Amino acid sequence: MDTIKKVKFTGHNDSAFNRDLKKRLDNYFTQQNQNQFADRRMWFKVIFWIAMWIATWLFVMFSGMPSWVLFIVAVAHLYTHLFIAFNIAHDANHDAISKNKKVNRLLSISLDLCGVNSHLWRYSHNTAHHSYVNIEGADTSSQGHGIIRFTTNAEWKPLYKYQHLYAPFLYAVATLNYVFTKDFLIFIHLRKNQHGMKPTTGEWLFLIATKLFYYTYTLILPTILLPQYSFLTIFGVFVLGHALMGITLAFTFQTGHLIEETSFPPFNAEGNIDKNWAIHIVESTVDFARTNPMVAWFLGAINVHVIHHLYPRICHTHYADIAPIVQQTAEEHGLKYRTFPSFSSAICSHFKLLKQLGQKPIN
Repeated sequence: MDTIKKVKFTGHNDSAFNRDLKKRLDNYFTQQNQNQFADRRMWFKVIFWIAMWIATWLFVMFSGMPSWVLFIVAVAHLYTHLFIAFNIAHDANHDAISKNKKVNRLLSISLDLCGVNSHLWRYSHNTAHHSYVNIEGADTSSQGHGIIRFTTNAEWKPLYKYQHLYAPFLYAVATLNYVFTKDFLIFIHLRKNQHGMKPTTGEWLFLIATKLFYYTYTLILPTILLPQYSFLTIFGVFVLGHALMGITLAFTFQTGHLIEETSFPPFNAEGNIDKNWAIHIVESTVDFARTNPMVAWFLGAINVHVIHHLYPRICHTHYADIAPIVQQTAEEHGLKYRTFPSFSSAICSHFKLLKQLGQKPIN
């Protein structure tokens, strides 16, 4: 894991845009007699996705249905891991479900039960990505590790000419990387480099215990309880399901920032960014399929992304209602608010960006 570069936004710490937006959002919640945390819609989603996670696993293990049915439900079960991450763990790790942090930490364990360490997610996602969107060397989500060029500030290589062609294959291993290698490598990195987050013995034990739990119910128990299928068959379904999940995960998060005309601000002489942070968020973040309730339902409203980055402690079930407020306020302050009508159009824009960034820069 690369060391995260610390960057300062040297534009004025406040802005008229951010002040006006905060006032309008406060007024909205007051008028609706609500707060920013989970409402009934959110608690229903918490119960629904956990129930689906359990029910689909039990169906595969004990229903005795034909192989093609079990295959479909097995892939659906693996997708519940992703939807738990989108709909429950993402909000919980941002302390957006409850004002009680203990409740959020408890619900964040849903991510650990799906094979990904929540402690490290808070480190790489909350600290690095949310603080430094599209900043080369600081935003972990835009680090291409010498394989993909995600920002204009990254050094160009001839390999990148083909990145729009090979990127999907790399995206396909994203969740497999999380459950098998990435968490362990980050723990080792933090232990050696001591970024103020050196894992404790308890955190190591929790990591190992939850990983073993995940491998047990996804691979070991199916091999025992479904003797008609070989381990290689079960592992093959596991890999295929993760490949589909990895592509879905990558498309969901990459289209939130890495699209055409997004902002990749250059560093100044001191290695900082001469821009106000809130304005940078609007310029480097995009919404897509905002009026499609099914997309928001499955993706945890990550498609309504601008408000999430400006106020990550607001529960995602409020996003559809307050996004128009954000857009109106941004446009009143002369900011371009980017939104795509559909998920597919945002994905197309992402691949166009990859192709643009793959071309050798003209000096």
